[in-house]
Amino acid sequence: MTDGSPTEGGTGGSAGSDSTTGGGTTGGGTTGGGTTGGTTGSDGTTGGTTGSDGTTGDSGDASLCQDACDKLVSCGLEENARECLSWCDPLGEEVSDPDVFPGCAALVEDFLECVAEEPMCFERDPCSGLDVAIEEQCSCGRTAGGAIDGSECTYEEECGAVSREVHCVGGTCICEVNGEDVGECQTQAKICGSLDQGSDLMAIAAGECCGWEPFELGD
Repeated sequence: MTDGSPTEGGTGGSAGSDSTTGGGTTGGGTTGGGTTGGTTGSDGTTGGTTGSDGTTGDSGDASLCQDACDKLVSCGLEENARECLSWCDPLGEEVSDPDVFPGCAALVEDFLECVAEEPMCFERDPCSGLDVAIEEQCSCGRTAGGAIDGSECTYEEECGAVSREVHCVGGTCICEVNGEDVGECQTQAKICGSLDQGSDLMAIAAGECCGWEPFELGD
């Protein structure tokens, strides 16, 4: 359900309706034939590392991030270790909940090992399969849509294996988690009224209605 991701989807506006979409994945950076960063996930404990340009970083797995970044810098795909570690270091925290991101830590570990061990500077992009798997399974996003007059609206957010939806019509909003009803509220005006003000405000309104904290999205 993220922008540019296979998980993007959700409910849009019906005929004669207006819809907005917001979302994103974390990270950044690309290899010669596919993405190397731009995905969430990591595993292990935090430890200090010294980059190839003499900088210090605290990676989720220090050796994996350092080795991957050294490879990307040596292949000319990252400018320096400092910039590379800036997206590699936080990955562990972003997918630290195994209930939300099952298997993501192992996927990212395999991906970083693949990057670090690539002998041909990604000429054949051997790590792209892992990168795509991370993008599909470990990303977050939001979608929102509804009628211009506020008579109905739907808000959806998804992170990893967890999806949430709020559908409002007739003055009542129904809350669902992974397709199951978990409650309702009578705050349609507030939720649908925030539709044209951006997904952040709609996320807050939906969370207040259903009693959950909105998922945090990466930049």
